[in-house]
Formats: sequence, structure tokens, C-alpha cells
Amino acid sequence: MASQDAKKDLETDRDIEVFKMVTSHFRQDLREFWNRANFYLLTNAGLFSAFLIIYPALIKDQLSTATSFYGLAPKRVQVLLTDCT
Repeated sequence: MASQDAKKDLETDRDIEVFKMVTSHFRQDLREFWNRANFYLLTNAGLFSAFLIIYPALIKDQLSTATSFYGLAPKRVQVLLTDCT
């Protein structure tokens, strides 16, 4: 009887150790995922803000290129060109 209780306690202790190892592994995975997600969020935010800064200049260049390509610009393109400056 005592040997069965000792064996059962040993199995329980072993299961608890396995559970601790598994939870620490998943905790590490979660920590890595969170760090990477934050890094990608910051990089995407930085790229998006850089795009928003550059975007008006790109539109102005595209409109001026279209104007020079087509000759006289229609009234709408002229208004857009004056709004970008």
C-alpha cells in the first residue's frame, strides 16, 4: 500500500514537472510573439508615417507629369495642383 502511494506521488510529481516545463515553453513563445508583434507594429507605423509625409509630394509630381504629358491641363487638375502647394 505504501509503495503504491509513493509510486502515485512520484507520478504526480513527474506530471507537475512536465506541466511546469510546458507552461514555461508556451510562456516563452508568447513573450517572443509579443515582442515581435510590437516590433512589426512600430515598423509599420514608422513606414506609414513616412509614406504620409512623402505622399503629397508624390501626388504633386504625378499631377505635374500628367499635366506636362497632356499639354494644357483640365480645370480639375489645375485645382489639384494648386491645392498641393
